[in-house]
Amino acid sequence: MSAPTEETSSGSGSAWLLPAGVLLLASVAVALAFNPAPHTGGDNAAYVTLGYSLLEYGSYTELFDPAAYPHTKYPPVFPALLALLMAVGVRGWAGLKLVAAVSSVAAVGLTWLWARRRLGDLPAAGIALALGLSSAVIYYSHWILSDPTFLAFTLLGLWALERADTAWAEEVPERDGTVAHEPREGGPPAMGWLALGVAATGLAYFTRSAGLPLMVAVLGWLALRRRWKELVGSAVALGVPALAWWLRSRSVPRAEGEYGVEFWLVDPYQPELGQVGLGGLIGRVVGNTGGYLTQHIPGGVIGSQAPALPVVGILLVGLAVVGWVLTCRRRIGPVELFFPLY
Repeated sequence: MSAPTEETSSGSGSAWLLPAGVLLLASVAVALAFNPAPHTGGDNAAYVTLGYSLLEYGSYTELFDPAAYPHTKYPPVFPALLALLMAVGVRGWAGLKLVAAVSSVAAVGLTWLWARRRLGDLPAAGIALALGLSSAVIYYSHWILSDPTFLAFTLLGLWALERADTAWAEEVPERDGTVAHEPREGGPPAMGWLALGVAATGLAYFTRSAGLPLMVAVLGWLALRRRWKELVGSAVALGVPALAWWLRSRSVPRAEGEYGVEFWLVDPYQPELGQVGLGGLIGRVVGNTGGYLTQHIPGGVIGSQAPALPVVGILLVGLAVVGWVLTCRRRIGPVELFFPLY
């Protein structure tokens, strides 16, 4: 990551040919990898059932369980998107996979928009294309899982929040000691970008609970900027729905399957083994760090069967950390806070 830069586009129509080509290549890759068969895992069936429950009964209920408990594990945004497709007549597995496919391509476009502000058109196109052709993005684009949608909302949030941060950086001190706010010419005011960023952050969190670090990053960034009114407003906008979701989960007469509970289990698939202790938690952190560094991150980019995965992983993470440190020396924005938190 490098410090924000001025946008290099001339604003002409031809400037959009480059990102259009990237989106076309990403769409072709997603289409070629498309698999109409049902996923062999169980999460997709749960998502579809929850979507059906929203559509037919107006409730977020586990119809797949005879007890018909209110569901508390998967946040409702992704099932709600599936319900929207069902409402217009989509029922088959292949049709419902459109949510993941479209989200994957949208994530590529949003990556270009975000990277363009920092690096310019051509480097941003390379970064967006690398994401669009990465192994993990293509793999998850054809399953009924929430990962691509979460990625798209996260990138939308980061891009919009950076637009707000850049606009605030262009404040001009007045003679009377006040500060005049001058947003970029031709763009919405900073508050509009902030509202979009906060909304996308909330949607990311209610798509996957892994959106919590982004929520923390937003509030931390506003505190660093001393934007107290915006901090209070964002805290209410994000905190009230999150609190309501948490209270709802507490009202259900069981806790199995919740991420907050699973985090402390020795094995979520064998809850009878009990909870992990401090030593076990430290060991898990060490194991996860090694796994992501040497397998998951490089495998998600070039494929799990590619040679020299540990070398690629160390190189990628090393470059990311160096870029993060260099950027933080100039300016700490929402992305710089989100990176270590996530």
